Amino acid sequence: MTDYPDPYDLDVLAANEIPVVALVYAGDLYTPVELQLATAAVVGNTRLLMTEEFHHNGLMRNSGLFDRLLEMARADTAN
Repeated sequence: MTDYPDPYDLDVLAANEIPVVALVYAGDLYTPVELQLATAAVVGNTRLLMTEEFHHNGLMRNSGLFDRLLEMARADTAN
């Protein structure tokens, strides 16, 4: 037994105040886009960047995607 709360407590995730940015691969071969979007919808304060250009490993294949996520995160924390 641990002293940590359940990391998947939906109420806690919904109340998240820390900015989260996430990449959604619309044509991912392994994770349906509906599941990606549903998962992101559970976590409060989440912004998404969706791409149809890459599948599952887009961050490794295109550093520009990471740069865009970083820009989104920086914009969120600048407020």
